[in-house]
Amino acid sequence: MAPARPAPPSVAETVTFNRHIAPIVFRNCAPCHRPGEAGPFSLLGYADVHKRASQIARVTKVRFMPPWPPDPGYGDLAGPRRLTDEQIALIQRWAAA
Repeated sequence: MAPARPAPPSVAETVTFNRHIAPIVFRNCAPCHRPGEAGPFSLLGYADVHKRASQIARVTKVRFMPPWPPDPGYGDLAGPRRLTDEQIALIQRWAAA
């Protein structure tokens, strides 16, 4: 059974790294963005992610990252890494704060 996802924050609630961003990054980015893997830099901790927050916000907003070239709607593929609109919005809010 998958762990429960935290409820999305209300508009007034502050988006935090530990509660909202870390689960997204560790599940979708860190598998490649770690030493010895394909990502050119590490995203294993707060300092790594915070340093690149605006870059992460940009590349996720245009869906350049995480890379998942199959178009949605053409069948279900195993292990999709496409971020939801909600996850992208959380990243945008956190990076802008």
